[in-house]
This record gives sequence, C-alpha cells and structure tokens, in this order.
Amino acid sequence: MTCFNDAIWFENTVRKHEESIFGIVVIGTIDISTVDQSIRDCRRECQRAGIDDNGPRKNMIFISTMQLTRTLDRGEFYCPTCESIQGYRQRSKRTFLTLYFIPVIPISAPEPFIQCDNCKSPWDLSVLHIDQRTHEQVRENQFRNEAIRSCVLMTLEDEEISEAEIQSLLRISRVILENPISREELGRLSSVAMHSGIETQNYVMTVSKRWNMQQRFLALQAMFLAASSCEEEVSDAKIRQLGRLKDLLELTETEFETVIEDSLMFAGV
Repeated sequence: MTCFNDAIWFENTVRKHEESIFGIVVIGTIDISTVDQSIRDCRRECQRAGIDDNGPRKNMIFISTMQLTRTLDRGEFYCPTCESIQGYRQRSKRTFLTLYFIPVIPISAPEPFIQCDNCKSPWDLSVLHIDQRTHEQVRENQFRNEAIRSCVLMTLEDEEISEAEIQSLLRISRVILENPISREELGRLSSVAMHSGIETQNYVMTVSKRWNMQQRFLALQAMFLAASSCEEEVSDAKIRQLGRLKDLLELTETEFETVIEDSLMFAGV
C-alpha cells in the first residue's frame, strides 16, 4: 500500500505543473523488499530536480523496474543448509517495468526457485531431487578429500616428502580414510600444496568447521599417522602443528589424548 500511496503523491505533485514540458527520470531496478528506501531515493531526486509540493517547474515521468515474487506451490524437502526435512515454498520472481512504482509490463521471464521455510535459503529446483542419503554421501566424500589434503600438508611441513611418506599417505587414504587415491593423484595434491603456500593450520581451521566430531577424530588420527610416518624422528615443525590440532579441532585434552593413543595401533600404516 505504501508503494501505491507514494505513486499517487508523485502523480499529484507532477500534475501541479501542467504548463511545463515532460521530462523522464529513469530509476534503477527496485527490489520489492526495499521499496520504501527506493521511494525515499526518488523523493530526493525530485527535490534535486526541482519538483516538490510547492513547486518548480517541470513534470517528470518516473520509469523504473521492480521484481515481484509470488508463491506457486508448497511442500517438504531435505534442506542442505538445515540438514533436515523442512517445509518449502516454490516461488517465482519476475521483473516488471513500472510507472510511478506501478508494475505495468513484464520485461523478463519468470525465474522459479525453492525457498526453505526455516532458514529462508533459496535453492534451484533441482534441490527437490536430492534426498538426505545422497547429501550425506556428498558431504562424506568431501570430508575424506579434505582429510587427505590435510595429511599431505602435514607431511610437507618439512618442505619435502620421502618415498616412505608417500607410501604411508597412500595407505592412510586406503585404510584410515577408506578413500584410496592413486600415486599420480597424490603427486598432484603435493604439487598444489607446495605451490599454494597454504599453511596446515590455516587449511584445517577452515575446512574443519563443517566436520562433525567423529570426522574430527578420524582426521586427527590420519594427520598424526602422516606426521609420524617419516623414517627419522618427527621434526619440530610437525610437532608444533600436531600440538595446535587440539584447539583447531576444538577437542578436549582427554579427547585429543584418546585419539592419539588409538592411533598407535595403526603405527605400521
């Protein structure tokens, strides 16, 4: 209603100056959620151009665009953001040409999307075809890829990688992470890690935010085995990184020590 009231205000203001020629003011695209701000912006443009309730002396046609959204359907789906079954609205937005904020002519095709009722996240229609099991499998595969990258970074704390460490990383990917990779893929990951300059702690801090607690335990176990797989004594650089993992993974002292102790049974990996 505010939109139409202000449209009438503009029209009445313009009609006070019938003796003047018409000008045209083109205003940018208006999001319907911010129409009040757009109206205030237009009032300022009026005053800047000399149109107000008391007078200058030129009529103007206000042309703009506005996105209108409507609900087409409702239902339930698995929301990847909420990680649970939630209600959704299938909505469609379309851009219209407006005169004095009144939608007149559609100038774009309808754009359908899915909006979660709980978190309000917008999704492509294809999200309706993703079930919980599929999503969880995608997340699990992502974790295992991130965990092996963390192990590679831990191994490269010495800025080199030995044949023994290569074999250990291949076994870790197969036995611990159950995500076997080839020697060629390991070489690619190592090359990327060396050239990117990413520090182990920064990478782990970033990716571990989406890991659940069981995944954090498993990643810690894998990184500990990667750090201790060298034929010589574990370097100070690796020891420092291992010491930071407790806080990075937000583990208690007991949890951290338990995972390290459990890792010893895989010491031959």
